[in-house]
Amino acid sequence: MKIILDTNFLLIVEKFKIDIFEEFKKLGNYKLYTLDSVVCELEKLNKGCSKVSISSNIALELIKRMKINVLKTSCGRTPDQEFLFLNDFLVATQDRALRKKLKEKNIKTIYAKQMRYLVID
Repeated sequence: MKIILDTNFLLIVEKFKIDIFEEFKKLGNYKLYTLDSVVCELEKLNKGCSKVSISSNIALELIKRMKINVLKTSCGRTPDQEFLFLNDFLVATQDRALRKKLKEKNIKTIYAKQMRYLVID
């Protein structure tokens, strides 16, 4: 199973203290990916000393430490636009509007329900 991580999903690790990697283990065999544009978003958020910058710093460290594969994106597309073309991935996101668009294209999503456990939809 290939799972691709959105920016907001990576940020919940610190914000809600969810061990997403333990939760992924419950789903079975998986390989994690993210987009280079997601990494860019996290780097932009990583300025200053706000709660968001702390969360983004932790997310960037997780990408390195967990050896999450970073995929190159098409020039000019946002991460959300890019996810709509990834039919062979489960998209991990907390963004309801994006989840709705992905569902319309029959792309499965993963999200944290009640900020405690993961759900595949």
